[in-house]
Amino acid sequence: AIAFDKTKTLTLGEPEISDIVTFNGFKNEDVLACAAGLEIFSEHPIAKSLIDKAKELGIDTHKFYDFESITGKGVKGQCTVCEDSAHFLGSLKFIKEQQNIKVDREIIDKIDEYEKQGKTVIVMSENATIKGIIAITDKMRDEAKSIIENIKKLGIKPVILTGDTNASAKYIASALSIEETKASLLPQDKAEEIERLKQKYRSVAMLGDGVNDAPALASASVGISMGSVGSDVAIENSDIALMNDNLRTLPYLLKLGKKSSAIIKFNIIAAILIKFIVLILATFGLSNLTLAIFADVGVTIFC
Repeated sequence: AIAFDKTKTLTLGEPEISDIVTFNGFKNEDVLACAAGLEIFSEHPIAKSLIDKAKELGIDTHKFYDFESITGKGVKGQCTVCEDSAHFLGSLKFIKEQQNIKVDREIIDKIDEYEKQGKTVIVMSENATIKGIIAITDKMRDEAKSIIENIKKLGIKPVILTGDTNASAKYIASALSIEETKASLLPQDKAEEIERLKQKYRSVAMLGDGVNDAPALASASVGISMGSVGSDVAIENSDIALMNDNLRTLPYLLKLGKKSSAIIKFNIIAAILIKFIVLILATFGLSNLTLAIFADVGVTIFC
């Protein structure tokens, strides 16, 4: 089996803001100013889209201090502009974990609506009040569909392991005809899923690009990172780094790996078999030094 991360692996990793919906009397500018201000400290792909959107609309971002990033969940910090300084940005689950907050049905329904469209939704909250939600799209790679089809033809099971929501993951999985999907995974959860897949399929490769994928890349039978767009941590924890962000090299890589494995197995079997034959001949006095040297060293020329 081969496990894929979603963002920047099956998708282009160039998220764009598609919708901003505000609640509790806040405006779009209020939500985006704080969201972009928080994300200035973050290295996540979504951070750039928020900052770029604020610049595009001419919105001055708010300054923050005491910034903290919770990997795979969200970010939080203290705003120097807003009256209520404590701000949280991330998944709805993260917001509810961080604060004792009651979420209106209207907000939950809106989040579900966007996630069913394959969008990633992040929530902006100020203390115990949700200011708004931001829906983000990320275009699927043009080559992704054909790559998955080629992988299936090789007899390899594709699986999606992502930190995104289940609805967003299912949307991509459906478009690519991938049957097995695990969503809302933290970095350690991805590593655990790899171990589970190894028990099921024995050998499991993992293809990812970000810091969140590093534990899974290290746990996989073969870790493959997107070298040109991947993080340094992901590359260091992988066995193979693709030196471009084109997935079309993946089927070739898998075929090359299978061919190399077959050649290695053939060489080992041939070397052992020849040595065994020469040993039998020596037992009956039919061998000589020349044959012994050939069996020990000379056979490497042909294998």
